[in-house]
Amino acid sequence: MPFDLINWSAIEKTSNTLTNSRQIWLTKHIARFRATASKMETRDLWETNKCPLYNLEKEDMYHLMTCPDCRARETYKKSLQKLDQYMQRSYIHPSICSIIIETLSDGNSKKFKRHIPSTEFDTAFIEATTQQNQIGWLALLNDHMTKKWSEIQSTHFQQMYHQPPSVHNWTKNIILRLYDISYNMWMNRNDVVHEKVEENLNLKESKNLEKQILQIYNDGSSNVLEIYSYMFEDDVELIPNRMVTEKKYWIETIITSKECLKNRTNEMQNMNEIMKMFATVPD
Repeated sequence: MPFDLINWSAIEKTSNTLTNSRQIWLTKHIARFRATASKMETRDLWETNKCPLYNLEKEDMYHLMTCPDCRARETYKKSLQKLDQYMQRSYIHPSICSIIIETLSDGNSKKFKRHIPSTEFDTAFIEATTQQNQIGWLALLNDHMTKKWSEIQSTHFQQMYHQPPSVHNWTKNIILRLYDISYNMWMNRNDVVHEKVEENLNLKESKNLEKQILQIYNDGSSNVLEIYSYMFEDDVELIPNRMVTEKKYWIETIITSKECLKNRTNEMQNMNEIMKMFATVPD
């Protein structure tokens, strides 16, 4: 990567505005330490490197941003729309906006130079897009912008305003929106992964509850309070169709009923012993 082309000062200024938690996220993201399926497999924590959303491709940082899964594509689309809306509000040079948004939207070509508007004749855009191509498409989403974009935007501000606004703030805010795209894609991916983990945990828990219920059924209702004996009338084969919360309620109710009956029986036995002591004829 051509390091001398990248706007490092803008990256530094932007990182200083981030919260501690977002800085930690960004450090892992830029260093490619994110727990993608490829990383998890390398660490022997997962059995596969396949994407948890789209199980046909290996999940790495590039796949994370290009995942074909409909949920990922919708998240990417909405994030890109927010970037576009900000660019429009911030009076960005129309050609910069067009080039960046169209290149990031293009699912096939990742070449910025191909998206220079046909009405744009400023040669500075050829230089800017050539440099950004060298830096890379994914690198832009990771905050690596060529310094040429800021130079073009600075000239644009000078033509628009008697007292031009800070191009440094403009660049910082663009980078923040680029971070948001990567962050949103990661969080969407994590939501899906956590849902799957939760589903697996619920399935495992549900199977364990079924075993407990079957054991209680086999023990019968003789040692349960009579008012709860009706709970044994349901067909045992219908148990798997119950929700986890329903299974828990059934088990807890029966166990509590058994304890209650046991305590009541013990109390009766104690009362009988006391009565025997008083009823015994003294010598």
